[in-house]
Amino acid sequence: MNELTDDNAPAKITAPASQDMARKFTFAGIELMPYSRRRRATFYRVRSEAMSGLEWAVLHLYICTQSPAQCDAAVDDKIQAFRSAALDWGDKINASDAEFVKTSQAIEKNVADADSVEPDISGGSAGNA
Repeated sequence: MNELTDDNAPAKITAPASQDMARKFTFAGIELMPYSRRRRATFYRVRSEAMSGLEWAVLHLYICTQSPAQCDAAVDDKIQAFRSAALDWGDKINASDAEFVKTSQAIEKNVADADSVEPDISGGSAGNA
């Protein structure tokens, strides 16, 4: 395999459409923000192994309503308050427990599908192979 250098690097790296993690989801009439890496990192930082599957789903969807700054603020002694705000938000939403879980699982599946696709790094140019 040839070493990648500035001279032989592809001009453009493209990803198939299925790799787009910015897919929009709507839940209970609310357009959720994409489950970006920042939001995924927030989820892993604030979750608790003691949480039920429903709590995880509510937290998951709540994070998709938060701005990047709100996600970043959920650290250290503010994590419990963030969890509590998520559950309060979930209580106000007119949706069944099953709907929370189903939407959360659909978002996770979208991320898993995107992560399982190899990007096309050929740049679409002959001679870069």
